[in-house]
Amino acid sequence: MLKTIGLGLLLSVLVTLTAEASAEGTAQNDYLIKLEAGAVEGMHTTLANLESKGARVDILTDSWIRVDASKMKKTFNLDVLKNDPQVIAIQPNYRVKLLENYKVEDPLRRAALMKGFAKQKLARPPPAADNPAIPAAPAVGTGSDPLFTKQWGMKDIGVQDAWKVTLGSPDMVVAVIDTGVDYTHEDLLPNLWRNEKEIPGNSIDDDGNGFIDDTIGWDFVSNDNLPYDFAVDPMDLLMGGGNPGHGTHCAGNVAARGGNGIGIAGVAPNVKIMVLRFLSEKGSGTTADAIKSVKYAVDNGARILSNSWGSEGEDPADPVGNQALRDVIQYAQDKGALFIAAAGNGHQGAGYDNDTDKAPAYPASYNHDIIVSVAALDSANQLGSFSNWG
Repeated sequence: MLKTIGLGLLLSVLVTLTAEASAEGTAQNDYLIKLEAGAVEGMHTTLANLESKGARVDILTDSWIRVDASKMKKTFNLDVLKNDPQVIAIQPNYRVKLLENYKVEDPLRRAALMKGFAKQKLARPPPAADNPAIPAAPAVGTGSDPLFTKQWGMKDIGVQDAWKVTLGSPDMVVAVIDTGVDYTHEDLLPNLWRNEKEIPGNSIDDDGNGFIDDTIGWDFVSNDNLPYDFAVDPMDLLMGGGNPGHGTHCAGNVAARGGNGIGIAGVAPNVKIMVLRFLSEKGSGTTADAIKSVKYAVDNGARILSNSWGSEGEDPADPVGNQALRDVIQYAQDKGALFIAAAGNGHQGAGYDNDTDKAPAYPASYNHDIIVSVAALDSANQLGSFSNWG
């Protein structure tokens, strides 16, 4: 059941971006494979043989694995898996990329920008590796949020009336599944989810969930415990493209701390943010890492999943579509979570009807009861020109 809302009172963040997933750009010989229940152990010999030849094998869920044979030294024979009676389905590990890309294409503008940037020294925030410890949550100050007057979207949805009922419970965990989050941001620090079962910095998986020192979430791009929303030099961004900072923006709309005299206020300024990164600062990711992120979120207590990404249609050559992604959303539904999805940014920035277009936005258009698809309104309270609907 697709439910499309304007700037929904729950998570207005999801109006800014969708992403595109397609067979184009998907690495050759990188597959997601669905197995019968309990079949992973039974296929140990086959999978071990693939790994010995250079393939990468990841267990994603109880029924889905990833076999990345793109770097195998020998030719990969997919028939070995297709003919195994324990294999239910095989699909590509679809790439996901952001549709919003700030790369400058015009060669004259690029040349002018390069000349200008060469005259100045660019300041670049340190990478996550230079920030080995997640900062402790500061004492929460008091005072109005100085930039709230500019948050016309929050006012438009009547958030101040909603705050009279609730500011959100600190027991509610929202997983922001995106490009990561600047976990040093002073307006977000007080509301970061903390994994209380994990002892920070001891290099031990204290809670036995398979992730070491995952104190605020996980980075499935770099496979570490520092899911920072990497910043890039302006020249890198304009010349190479990407969309850094998107996850931080989303997290701020969800739960920037309210009444602390700093910055803005999120729509639910008291809830906790679990940080999960599966899209790089260059805007690239895979279905496999999206699946890992959703499963991590649900397994570690998130009740709401913020997904400001998606696809512009599914691969017509794949008769079952992205079944792996649909299955993990079903897993979230079975566990009682809510899946918030961007309705989509349309073809070339022009919105369209997800119900009638040949390439509806997914996962916003999947038929799961837990999906809330969020469209976009502009400051005139009209549907954004780039926004999908349906």
